[in-house]
Formats: sequence, structure tokens, C-alpha cells
Amino acid sequence: RVLDLLPGAYSDNIRTLMRIVDFPNSESRNSASQYEALSYVSGDLQNRQPVVVNGVPLGATPSLRSALRHVRLSSQKRTIWVNVICINQCDIEKRSVMVSKMDAIYSTASRVI
Repeated sequence: RVLDLLPGAYSDNIRTLMRIVDFPNSESRNSASQYEALSYVSGDLQNRQPVVVNGVPLGATPSLRSALRHVRLSSQKRTIWVNVICINQCDIEKRSVMVSKMDAIYSTASRVI
């Protein structure tokens, strides 16, 4: 899963669309699934702030929300992978599979920001 970070001004609400993609393995890159991987420090887990994913508000840490504000473009979407949102945290089995693929996810990203 990746997020299309929708365009907006710095002060606008963070809006994203999540979509499912096939991640390439570390030996090959699939141009159909170009994305950037966001690396950030999670920060304060208690003070959640809204990030809208597919129209539904999701609680995000202030540092994640700030990072998304800083990397958001003003006039076009930006496709990114953010571990805490793109990995299904409620499904332990799927989460374990995706965590084991994190090295490949970061290494096949077009850029890590």
C-alpha cells in the first residue's frame, strides 16, 4: 500500500488516498509503482492529530503530520510510503510480512525523504 499525498498549502488539512501496489523486489524496479519512502521519528504517541486517508480521519503523531506538511506539493500529488500508515497495524500477520520487507521497500523507493 502507498499513499497519494494530495496537493495543498502548508496550512491545509492533510488528505491522502491509499492504494494497493505490488512492491518490486530489491533486484528490480517496477516503473508502474514509483514511490518515495518517508523516514521520520515517530515522536509523541499520545498527542494524535488528524490525517485524512480515503476520506477517514486517522490519528497521526505531530512529527508525522509535520513531515507530511513539509513534503506535500502545492499543485500535484506525491506518492509516498509511510510505514505506520501503509502497514496494516491491526493485522499482526500482514504487519509481520511487511516489516520483513521494509529493507526492500526502502531500497526500491525512487527516493527516501
